[in-house]
Amino acid sequence: MSSILSILRNAYILLVNYKDMETMVKEGCYGFVDHHITSHNFPTDQKNTTGKVVLTLISFDREMSTKEVFEEFNKKGLRPAKPHELLEFLVSREKLPEAQDNSIIVALGFVWQDEYDRPYVLFYYHFCSMRHLYLRKAEGPWNMNYLFAAVCA
Repeated sequence: MSSILSILRNAYILLVNYKDMETMVKEGCYGFVDHHITSHNFPTDQKNTTGKVVLTLISFDREMSTKEVFEEFNKKGLRPAKPHELLEFLVSREKLPEAQDNSIIVALGFVWQDEYDRPYVLFYYHFCSMRHLYLRKAEGPWNMNYLFAAVCA
């Protein structure tokens, strides 16, 4: 039985411009950005290209490990969004405020390892009218408050 609680109402068609991370962060007007969120730590192999993706947000009805999230994505023909794809979605805030307000949205599509080889992923958190970009350990667990950015494969 699937543990996906919901694939939120809409799929969002995005034209992702794979710019450097610093430019994408600046365009998002965030109140706080973890200092490790840089182009060096979150590179893209698609730099200076543009691509179209269909992104959706997924929630689960129970606590999940990252492995379980990936398994559910595979069942639905989805892949985890890359950080650049999530940031492009977040720049569209004026068009999509209901999908971002009071949300925690995770991009599991790229894992950065710190100097101690601990794996981290990027996530967005909207709190007290401020937009934040943080890093979190990649392995989970993920409670029901997290939304996952997924791309139709």
